[in-house]
Amino acid sequence: MNVGMCSQEKILQKKRDSLDIGLITDESLSSYDNLPDPIESAEEAIAKLQQAMGLLNEVVEELRAVEEDEVVKQ
Repeated sequence: MNVGMCSQEKILQKKRDSLDIGLITDESLSSYDNLPDPIESAEEAIAKLQQAMGLLNEVVEELRAVEEDEVVKQ
């Protein structure tokens, strides 16, 4: 017999508490009704990531140009 273990039924009988915390709402979170369309959000994120990739590619091109100039000077 394992005295340290309790079943959900025993806990409910002793405390009369509900173990279902999934129904508790967090008022600090925004309403789900006011959230933007997930497809539009994803498309916006993709556009921003593509812009960031473009900027990174420009940085890489500039670094390569600097590196090539240094090789030519040596």
